[in-house]
Amino acid sequence: MRNVILDIDEVILIHGECLDLRQPMAYAGVLTVTNKRVHFAPSRINRAIGASEWELAHERIDRIRLGGLRPVMSIMAGAATLRVMGQDVKFLYERLRALHDHQNGEVLESALYEPGERILFRGEVALELSRFIWVTGWVTLTDRRFRFNPRRKLEQLIWQKAGIDSPLSIIRAGRLDVVRKRLQLRIKNKIVVFRGNSLPRLYAFMNVLARDGGDENLSDVVSASLYRGALAQRGQLATTTNRLLFVSSGAIEAVVGTREELDLQLRDIRRIQVEGKVDPRFVVHLEDTRHEFSVQNPVNQLMSLVAPLLQTDGWSDPPCVDEKHSISLVNAETLLADWLPRLGINPSLILCAGPAVHLASKPGVRRGWILLTATEVIFLPVGGGKSRERPVVMETQMLIPPLDEDGTNPQLGLTANGATIRVLPRGGSEFVEHFWEIWRDERLKVLEVTRDKIRQRRLDQKNKRRDDGGFNRREVYRAVFTDSQTCIITTVSDNPDEMNQHIEVGIINLSEGGICVSSAESFSVDQEVLLRFDNEIISGVLPGRIAHYRKMGKKRFRLGIEFVDIEIDLQLSVRNAVMGIQREDLALRAEMIKG
Repeated sequence: MRNVILDIDEVILIHGECLDLRQPMAYAGVLTVTNKRVHFAPSRINRAIGASEWELAHERIDRIRLGGLRPVMSIMAGAATLRVMGQDVKFLYERLRALHDHQNGEVLESALYEPGERILFRGEVALELSRFIWVTGWVTLTDRRFRFNPRRKLEQLIWQKAGIDSPLSIIRAGRLDVVRKRLQLRIKNKIVVFRGNSLPRLYAFMNVLARDGGDENLSDVVSASLYRGALAQRGQLATTTNRLLFVSSGAIEAVVGTREELDLQLRDIRRIQVEGKVDPRFVVHLEDTRHEFSVQNPVNQLMSLVAPLLQTDGWSDPPCVDEKHSISLVNAETLLADWLPRLGINPSLILCAGPAVHLASKPGVRRGWILLTATEVIFLPVGGGKSRERPVVMETQMLIPPLDEDGTNPQLGLTANGATIRVLPRGGSEFVEHFWEIWRDERLKVLEVTRDKIRQRRLDQKNKRRDDGGFNRREVYRAVFTDSQTCIITTVSDNPDEMNQHIEVGIINLSEGGICVSSAESFSVDQEVLLRFDNEIISGVLPGRIAHYRKMGKKRFRLGIEFVDIEIDLQLSVRNAVMGIQREDLALRAEMIKG
């Protein structure tokens, strides 16, 4: 497993397993050579017992040497010498030496690799020279060439024409016989035949290179099993920026005649997730079908597909119109109109929209679009309103903005009413910054309307004083809550830069004019708040004002909240809730009297 994080313009040239000999003990790990550096990552077990990773920029390397009966590669950089050994050291040395000579301007005609050439596959196979003669050796597949070298020096001397070094452009066709592990290639006008256990993986690499025209779209090829009911079909799963390609490599599957390949276009994929705990499966969902794969580290395989899915456009997806990868509001309204029967949201309220992927916590990932409207934030998955996919809807005014707003976070974390989702927009940090700017402007508009109502109400209070001199608590609280019911209080401030607080409080009693609650937080008198109840009690948000508070014990406060400027439908909801609780209380008392 390669444990190296690459820069934007960095590519891996070769990687291989080896032993780090810097310390008295030899630690196993993976040595990775990129176009910028050499990086060693110890295995998880060796990391736990004290092994550490290291890296070295190519500019610091002075000399590279390979020697010894059991070849050891020494990398000299100033006074430091790094030594590694293992089965892959010879190939690592050849690629690193060619890169070092090229950077020093010492490129020779006998150099094995061209500048920037990437090694994609390397394995041991046997080349058929005749019906009875086979030569074992190493096959190397790069992004430009196909190379076979006999393993032993004696075989190289006897069979001087056994070596193959051909560009990929002249390799026309290939056919894999999975029963006998036999691969047949046509190089120019000559047919060559190989045998070996690693040929299915080599065939998968070559198949992807032939279909996509290069390795710039190729991510990785891993061993996998495709489940067809109770049967598991073994093979190789290739991941590119365009497709998932499964190539069967099992002998039993070939005998019974099951399909050898499965080509899944990323634009046809609606959702990918990891299902199961004991035996986790890598599951790919299409419109009407699903395919289950068993791979090593399915979560890592899932995360490697996030970037390709994010850059994938469907057959009828609307195009992006700016550098933030936003889509036009007209196209966004068309997308939302398809979901209108299920969501009932007015498409004309859309403020911004763009393609994104939803990172679910299951874990899973799915393509879609993120939409910000004046009232809701919506993630619309691909498939349309008639699909089985479920959109995500949050209230715009209940969103909690992130604390680290430095403009570099490419991920959009949305939190409202205790729920959090993660969305990765295609526009990255630019779209995220644009999203929160529009959200702040919309929030300021709502706060301005709220301030106008506050000013008008305070003016009315000054002009029309009550005869009893203020708020009469005893006439307000009527319905007593015997169960532990709660509601959410959201503070409203005149200062737009001040962040709203969301506090859960316990309900003591309720009337048509106000509510009494128990809170662990203290409030100031005349503090403007918004109250949100359980939908079974009252549906909607009620504006209110702290009329009084009193301390109860060391850590609790009793708050009296007066409702302010509530709508008629909310007034009816409050009245029905009060009368319902009173009826239940009367019924309970009647039963106690009868008993």
